[in-house]
Parts: sequence; C-alpha cells; structure tokens
Amino acid sequence: MSYVDDNLTKNEKVLFRARVSKAVFLRPIMMSLLTIVVFAISVRRNSVFASEPIVQSLMILFSLFLGLLAFLLVLQAVIYLITTEFAVTNRRVIAKRGFIRRRTVEMLLMKVESVSVY
Repeated sequence: MSYVDDNLTKNEKVLFRARVSKAVFLRPIMMSLLTIVVFAISVRRNSVFASEPIVQSLMILFSLFLGLLAFLLVLQAVIYLITTEFAVTNRRVIAKRGFIRRRTVEMLLMKVESVSVY
C-alpha cells in the first residue's frame, strides 16, 4: 500500500493522485548521449586520437566515468519517481517524498490558498 492509503483518516477519500513527470529523466538521457559520443570518438580507429594511445586510453576512461555518472543519475531519477506521492483527499492535501529519509507535507484542504507547480 502507498503512504497516502496507509494514512487516510476515517471517512476520508482520495479525490486525485499526481506523480512526478517523466522529465526527471532528461538529465540522465543527455548524460548518456554525451557518454556515447565520447566513447564513440575514443574507440574509432581513424580518429585524431588513434595515433596517441595514451590520449585514447584517457578518453575511454573518461567515457567510462561519464557512463557511471549517467547510470547514477538514472538511478536517482528512478528512485525519485518511485518514492514520491501526491494526493488530494476530501479533507487534506498530502505530499510524500523519499524512502529512508521521508519528507511529508499534510495540509487541511480548507487552508490551501494556492498551489505552485514547477
């Protein structure tokens, strides 16, 4: 069960659920594309770096580092996507983020003046 479902009060119903946009994957995708480009340049036989093996090796190591960074960014985005919940009930607005270090915001619906989405 989700955090929202586990913390509903008596006679409280979920009216609307929201989730994080898939746009959180934009930065990891860009990093992955950069990794592919750097790796492709570094392993090409007829590239500028082919005559210098040390430079070619450094480029391959750099592309492996970028690949690891891209993997970590994808992992971070997946965790953020999975562990974030938003819900509006007939009494409250509930937002939960995180798994181990959980941050929650619960506000009575009648006290909400405005909502900003960014």
